[in-house]
Amino acid sequence: MPPETARKLEEIYQLTKENNHMLHKMRRAAFWHGVWRSIWFLVIIGAPIAIYYYLLQPYVEQMLLMYGQIQSDAQEVQNFSISDQFQEFLKKYGIGN
Repeated sequence: MPPETARKLEEIYQLTKENNHMLHKMRRAAFWHGVWRSIWFLVIIGAPIAIYYYLLQPYVEQMLLMYGQIQSDAQEVQNFSISDQFQEFLKKYGIGN
């Protein structure tokens, strides 16, 4: 093999090794980028859920209970009928119907 061809072959070999090394680094970087990106999305999705569950849920539950109480009280007021004794009292003193 002529020396010029051997030198070019050695140069190609060295460039191939360097290229292979760079490709391995790029693959490793892409892998870790994917891992960190997945963790980041889990944090973005999980943080609001955790905040609701640990911080806001007791207050929301209490507000819903109060809302239910107000609704039942409003229903009682709508269904309120004057007792017979109170109606007799009103008739006795000429108040109302």
